[in-house]
Amino acid sequence: VNLAGWSLADHIDADVLPPLSLPPQGLAVVAASATFRAHYPDYNGALIVLDDAIGNGLANGGDALWLRDPQGRTIDAMSYGTDTAGLNPAVPGVPPGYSLERVPVGQDSDTAADWFPRANPSPGRGIRLRWAFLPLLLKKLEIGGRDWRLGARDWRLR
Repeated sequence: VNLAGWSLADHIDADVLPPLSLPPQGLAVVAASATFRAHYPDYNGALIVLDDAIGNGLANGGDALWLRDPQGRTIDAMSYGTDTAGLNPAVPGVPPGYSLERVPVGQDSDTAADWFPRANPSPGRGIRLRWAFLPLLLKKLEIGGRDWRLGARDWRLR
């Protein structure tokens, strides 16, 4: 999958992803800033660094995210906390420092039941999960830290 023209969006803004080809079962981290490397120095996979925010910045109390293909079609979405735009009901919020992970492997029922809270985020490690309609793994999204791993297994609130 070539990610050129794909985007990550919240309610206000979208970030268009640069060209990056992922093999089947591949993954990349989409980080809001280069500080991702300071937090995860052992991560050595594909990395896309944005300009300091995903969308206009993701809110800890609740927000929604959409993954869109180059034609603007929504491929996947989720929402958490008080926001029900991506999932209704939304995934419950979690304490700061926790992540939300899509489990079990391969499950995507488009409901909050797909997501599980986790105390220790682990980019590049752990269970590999597939998002529907994509031949790649969505591995990690950090919301407060504003990093999203494309291919995303977890979403982290700080």
